[in-house]
Amino acid sequence: MRSGRQRDSGKGRGRRRFLKRKISIIGAGGFGWAWALILAWAGYDVTLWSRRPAPAGYPYQWLLQYSTPSNLTVRQVIISPEIARGELVIIATPALDLLGVAERLDRCRCQEVITLQKGSYGGTTPHDLLSIRLPQARLAHITGAAFSEQLVAAINRGVRMDVVVASESMEFLLEIREILRPTSVHPVISSDPRSVQLAFALRPVVSFMQGLASGYVGGHPQYQPLLPLIMSKMMSEGRRIALAMGADEKVSDGVDEILTADYLLCMGEGSRNFATGYECGSSGQIPTGESPRGVVEALNTIRQIYGFLVNCELGSTEERAEAAVFNKYPYLATAHSYLYRGKPLVECAEAILARR
Repeated sequence: MRSGRQRDSGKGRGRRRFLKRKISIIGAGGFGWAWALILAWAGYDVTLWSRRPAPAGYPYQWLLQYSTPSNLTVRQVIISPEIARGELVIIATPALDLLGVAERLDRCRCQEVITLQKGSYGGTTPHDLLSIRLPQARLAHITGAAFSEQLVAAINRGVRMDVVVASESMEFLLEIREILRPTSVHPVISSDPRSVQLAFALRPVVSFMQGLASGYVGGHPQYQPLLPLIMSKMMSEGRRIALAMGADEKVSDGVDEILTADYLLCMGEGSRNFATGYECGSSGQIPTGESPRGVVEALNTIRQIYGFLVNCELGSTEERAEAAVFNKYPYLATAHSYLYRGKPLVECAEAILARR
């Protein structure tokens, strides 16, 4: 089995100080494991906190090609992770688990926290939630345009991978950049984590809707020529929804390119949200309760965002507010009607296609 390479990126007292740091990663899903390997390969002492009993083993087939570095420890979270003062904490759980994790970290008085979620919590962003729950901590967010398996494979081979690193603290941004220096992860810096999170939170939603459209068009080939335009309009709608929710139009140079790449990455069955949407579009059946947690999170986000957009139409009756949302954001409104209003897929799809 292959092990990751650690590259020598320079010497100095500052660099050695960072390499002595301990890092705790909470959540042993795909991205939890990905970042645990990447940072352990870079020489850091990493603890990966898992719900599974330790040793957790490798929960994903793609992990079997890598050996576990000696400086990576997997421990089980029963009540609360044992975080020492001064440790850097990375939260790699689904957004739905953020509140519980934040409450546990508050008891540890954690000072530096990075989130990896692509989702929202109850209609708010991870940054907003943690700003309230962890007022003493410096916060940052990391996101990008690669599945966990792809990210690990690229870093293992020394391929440069661009990610967005967002924080309101410039000092923390510079510190994270130094931490990432011995890896081939290249940080694109933003000082607006809330806008970054809003923009990227829409990607799983759009991915599901793209799958829904693709599955439906697959059974109605007369609409096949429209599919590329539908996909493009869904991406545009996702960006407009993020702006409506308060994201700034221009976050920083380089972020928009990564967001576009992330949208394009998830227009295929490698994305669970796209694959679930495609199955729904093909069968006309809504997802079951057995859907992966990431998919359930995307579907919950559709409901939360739709409710937020309807509430934004102040001064209107509910019927007029919903009509206004359909006119402004037809793809999201259509997905909401299909998932939560019980409208048949064919009725929803034809309503969209009739607008063209």
